[in-house]
Amino acid sequence: MTYMKYLALMIFAFIFVSCTSTTEPTAEDELITILEQSKKTLDSAVAIIFDDATKAGNKILAANFDEAQTRAELKAILSKHSTVLEVVFVDAKSVMTYVEPETYKSSEGVDISSQEHQIEMTTKSKNAMSGIFKLVENFYGVVVAAPIISNGTYMGSVNIVIRPDQFISYYTDVFVANKVDDFWVMETNGNILHDTDPTQTGRNLFTDSLYLPFPTLKTAGNSIIQGESGKTNYSFLDKTKNKTVTKDVWWRTSTYFNKTWKLSIVKERI
Repeated sequence: MTYMKYLALMIFAFIFVSCTSTTEPTAEDELITILEQSKKTLDSAVAIIFDDATKAGNKILAANFDEAQTRAELKAILSKHSTVLEVVFVDAKSVMTYVEPETYKSSEGVDISSQEHQIEMTTKSKNAMSGIFKLVENFYGVVVAAPIISNGTYMGSVNIVIRPDQFISYYTDVFVANKVDDFWVMETNGNILHDTDPTQTGRNLFTDSLYLPFPTLKTAGNSIIQGESGKTNYSFLDKTKNKTVTKDVWWRTSTYFNKTWKLSIVKERI
């Protein structure tokens, strides 16, 4: 074969491959894109919440903990974030001193020194997030806490309360609504912070009676907790809860200071 014939054959092969190959995203690519968009947006929202808590704490410190100024800073956070239910100034002894909105004013004076996030924050003088738990206000939520530090001394904190299911859906529904079979977020202890099916929010993947008949779900949960990202599958009830189906799940991990959330997107096999 002459060089010119060889060159012509190579050019033809290149054109053929180029014309017959595709760069169109697969269904799996699209699901992963949705998952990563959701993660990016949620990470940004959490970062902003922490940042606003820190800024409010600095202003409260500059005003020498004046009550009027402190309450004004707490209300400003409420006004800015529709997903925030409550904002609290906690004093150096971990007592809820000022609480906004007024709906939760009865919580003022409550000692929260035994709460997980409060211990984490006061011990390390760093931002901290709680797991989902029942607050003194009698609902389940997550607390974002930012310490107020002056010359190395802990002076109190600004604590922001969210309901994780509402918070997560507010920022991710734009990506996942009507586009996936399920989207759920789990803590590393198995507590479900959010699920597209609201009846599952607040359950524990490893202990709740709803999940116990499905051992592959527990296996998948362990894989999700142990891996930074990946894909696995499990068997569970379909959307109608009338039959068992196999579901593929892709996940990503978000870490917020002392807490880790596992974001999972699900597609039922046909």
